Amino acid sequence: MSEVEDAAVELSDAEQATLAAICDTVVPSIERGRDPDGLWARKATDLGVDVAAAQLISEIPDPAMRDGLRQLIAAIGAQGIAAASQASREQILRNIGLSGPEAAAGVQALTAMTL
Repeated sequence: MSEVEDAAVELSDAEQATLAAICDTVVPSIERGRDPDGLWARKATDLGVDVAAAQLISEIPDPAMRDGLRQLIAAIGAQGIAAASQASREQILRNIGLSGPEAAAGVQALTAMTL
């Protein structure tokens, strides 16, 4: 087994739900009058971005970095992001990002994984 395979750790259901909310915050569904193919209506989770991001996180070989992202996801979940409106979810991510350099780097990493 490689180091990456050894490091693979699955997210809990709560972490996965929070990660899905984070991804949908970064890439939300946008209502448009003219969207014949439904492109703008698709949010990140409709495209499986949350599953791909979870896979990326699980394959981070550095346990401290991987655990730090999981702790950040848990902290964001504790803020109620899954039940919040789009504007509130954006504010939650902004506030967490402003709480310190490590949190900002983590929010940026989660955003980059989504995009």
